[in-house]
Amino acid sequence: MSRIAALMPSRELWRTPLLSGTTSLWILCLVLIAGCDHPQPPFRVGTNIWIGYESLYLAESLDAFKGSPIRLVTMPNTTQVMSALRAGMLEAAATTLDEAISMAAHLKDLRVVLVFDVSHGADVIVSTPNITTLAQLRGRRIGVESGAVGAILLNAGLEAAGLTPADVQIKHLTVDEHAQAFLSQQVDAVVTFEPVRSQLLDQGANLLFDSSKIPGRIVDVLITTERIAHNHPETLRRLINGHFQALIHLKQNPEQARQSMTTRQRLPMRELEQAFQGIELPDLATNHHLLQGEPAPLLVQTTYLVKLMQNQHMLDQPVDMQNCFTANWLPQP
Repeated sequence: MSRIAALMPSRELWRTPLLSGTTSLWILCLVLIAGCDHPQPPFRVGTNIWIGYESLYLAESLDAFKGSPIRLVTMPNTTQVMSALRAGMLEAAATTLDEAISMAAHLKDLRVVLVFDVSHGADVIVSTPNITTLAQLRGRRIGVESGAVGAILLNAGLEAAGLTPADVQIKHLTVDEHAQAFLSQQVDAVVTFEPVRSQLLDQGANLLFDSSKIPGRIVDVLITTERIAHNHPETLRRLINGHFQALIHLKQNPEQARQSMTTRQRLPMRELEQAFQGIELPDLATNHHLLQGEPAPLLVQTTYLVKLMQNQHMLDQPVDMQNCFTANWLPQP
């Protein structure tokens, strides 16, 4: 694996019917966490490596969770995160909105309680140097993840050029294959995201399209269930409060805050700063706006996503997201 591939985070849910050996190992670790001698049962929050989730780890470093049962669990990818949540080994998880939709098919009382970030340029279509326009993708090989995030961006980019998926050769690549496939010329373009965006552009790739052209469509959220929320109300509120405390610290002390993130993200400061330029971090007022109302604005986007996922055969059963969004656990604005 190349250095770039080793740096890549995973945001997509790789749909696997059975727990893999790696997933089983992670669940064993979570069982051990649950068995530790805590004054309260641990409130385990699963994440993978993605800049939008760094607020939780920043909050932890600021002692926002000190004395609480909150335990942040970094997992290699969202396959493990979602499998652990379904197995009852996590109380909450950081996911993309399409992953939340997939989980809602299995967790009927799933709740979206926080919006971490909205992609605004971090997700991109990049091409080899000889391809300079979207129209030139006709007949070309495009690497893309099998989840909805990749499909959203690819469909939007192709539509902007008057193309359809039938006009290109789509190669489904797992996230750890993006850079290697691109740099070894196995594909002519790839749908990817930060920090790989910056890595490939530094090596001469052309930026053809990015998520700033489709604002509001690619979103990362915190999910739990209604049962867990009502069994752990104060802990859930403290977790969410910590996120907003971290955002304030990031705004007031950006260099200090980002310095603490470079090790976890395995990125130099310059590239980390570039990565943050590609996402929006909704504040408390914006979170209230997105998660409440009739309908909640985020529900409107979710309806679009559900239809897309159904058309792409990404859902194996109907999903009703009507009651999944709540601002009840947010601090008052």
